[in-house]
Amino acid sequence: MARPKKKISDPALSMEALLKKAVELFREPYDDRDERDADLPSLRSVADQLNTTILRTRKLLITAEYYSTETSRLVQTLTNEGVGMEEIMAATGLKRASINSYLPYKNLAFNLDQTTVNADRRAA
Repeated sequence: MARPKKKISDPALSMEALLKKAVELFREPYDDRDERDADLPSLRSVADQLNTTILRTRKLLITAEYYSTETSRLVQTLTNEGVGMEEIMAATGLKRASINSYLPYKNLAFNLDQTTVNADRRAA
């Protein structure tokens, strides 16, 4: 049986709350060119707390400009230069889902006018 769906009154506000929660849990921005305190939460621990995947968590943090790695910078640069997905996959050795997870969300509402009750629990 399908999960019940409910209308969300403000998808952008819902997404902003999810971004804020991810940033709050991650605690400090990450850039692989700088040292990060080992006591700070990992992507995996934040993903577990949000009850979502590491890929989605990374994408949320990238969208919030809170996460940057050599790979994310390369994927974003190639995308901004108009390089196609197949070419980026060949250049990086990554699969499509991984490449997408290194790009910020463009549509903060996930292009949906509804969300599941379970998704709302994750954002809370």
